[in-house]
Amino acid sequence: MDATPVAGHQFSAALIALFTDLVLKAATNRAKLQTTLTELAFLVPPSLRTKARYMNLDTLVAWGTRALAYLDDPRDLPGQTIDRKRLQQKLGWLAEYRSALVAWAELPAITQRAVSYVRRTGYHRRAATELKRRLLPLVRTPGGDRLQAGIVTFVREQSRGVKKGRPVLGTSEILESLLGKYKRIQGTHSKGGMTGSLLNIGAAVLRKTSDTIQKALAAVPVAAAGKWIRDNLGLTIPAQQALAFQGNKTCRKNQLLITPSF
Repeated sequence: MDATPVAGHQFSAALIALFTDLVLKAATNRAKLQTTLTELAFLVPPSLRTKARYMNLDTLVAWGTRALAYLDDPRDLPGQTIDRKRLQQKLGWLAEYRSALVAWAELPAITQRAVSYVRRTGYHRRAATELKRRLLPLVRTPGGDRLQAGIVTFVREQSRGVKKGRPVLGTSEILESLLGKYKRIQGTHSKGGMTGSLLNIGAAVLRKTSDTIQKALAAVPVAAAGKWIRDNLGLTIPAQQALAFQGNKTCRKNQLLITPSF
């Protein structure tokens, strides 16, 4: 079962947003060059990603919406008069995208709601049906409808074959968080290989009560845990180094005696 995060696998979102990026990129780059070193620098467009360009959509739409609102009602700044004619010359082209910005603003909202749902519930038998019910209220345009349909189809495919009552993780963030917690627990030993702290990963995902802790201690004696660590993890790198060099304490002294002097 592929547990790829839905946010990183939304090809429909990527294609729609890529189109948006290609349409606006030339215009925004031109606007940046024309406003960066002028009194209109506060309206400079945001820097766009060169990779994962579909992630430009949210930032680009937010900037376009704010800039267009200012164009509709320009106001002088404290101690600075804004040249309305110059403002229209530099950014008047944004008015052409007024209706498009409204439509494009719908797409990030759909994506964010889908990602939030999959993060909380994972993939399960009713995931596609439940997610569609949550996304439809956000759909107002044909583009939004295509996006939600693509996301629901993807979630349905990922949920196929999942056993009842056994949801599958829908994002790698949980695993990344567990690995981060393991490294923090391991502390300064993190560069020496896997240690017995690895067993903390299992404990980190349990609801721990005094009863469960007592049962765990009774079921797995310390000696058994130590044997598992020796059999499955072996010696850490620092332990190997200690064993390898413990019989060579005079090695450095002997090397100094035979080192030639020039």
